[in-house]
Amino acid sequence: MTKIHFFALLHFKTAIYFAEYIVNPVDTRPIMRYNLIVLNIIERNKIVMNYQVRYYTRSGNTEKLATAIADAIGCCAKSIDTPLEDKVDVLFLGCSYYAFDMDEEVKKFIAENNEKIGKIVCFGTSAMMKSMKKPMSKVTEKYGVSLSDEEFHCRGRFGIFNKNRPNDDDLINVAEFAKNIIKG
Repeated sequence: MTKIHFFALLHFKTAIYFAEYIVNPVDTRPIMRYNLIVLNIIERNKIVMNYQVRYYTRSGNTEKLATAIADAIGCCAKSIDTPLEDKVDVLFLGCSYYAFDMDEEVKKFIAENNEKIGKIVCFGTSAMMKSMKKPMSKVTEKYGVSLSDEEFHCRGRFGIFNKNRPNDDDLINVAEFAKNIIKG
């Protein structure tokens, strides 16, 4: 089967459509498949922004939030084991408190990718703490990375504490949080 690609870059609000013609050698009638690529486009400025989601988790709590964010904004959530390949305008970065600080792996990720990060929006879970802003700002200031004033934080399961957290309400709330960040 031969694929003949052509792209009809038609902008409709927050989507770009492209058509893919596939020519079957047995039957020469082309088959057209339409694919929708959802891009994150800021309407008022008509600027295409690059959003990505990275997370670090030991228990799986932060990964759940990362997946909800990625689903809400139309991208994939990836572990910080996956480095940034290109410049990212807004990086949703998930981590949690471990012994009253960020894990060293998160600090290392920021250090290694600092020139590719436009702005970090942090999110995470914790058994007791209510914000990652203070430890995150120490690292972002050190490497000259912009940190959003807005963050999302919720309780996370830890041993016998906060069972079933993050829960469905937390996942809905973090998805709405991410959509609001993108809207500006």
